[in-house]
Amino acid sequence: MQVPTLTREMCMELIEFVTVDKCPGKYSKEPREIHIYYKLIDKTPPPEKKYLDGPMCEDI
Repeated sequence: MQVPTLTREMCMELIEFVTVDKCPGKYSKEPREIHIYYKLIDKTPPPEKKYLDGPMCEDI
């Protein structure tokens, strides 16, 4: 099946959740790591959910 555009409805059906790693630093050129957990594909246990107060990156 060819899907040229991923719609919001498709994301809601396919993606379980998304995690974004901590910002490496204000002036760092390293990218953040983004992990996408798909429904029915990823069999690894989900990471512990953490909720932070305020922005995660100093340059926001």
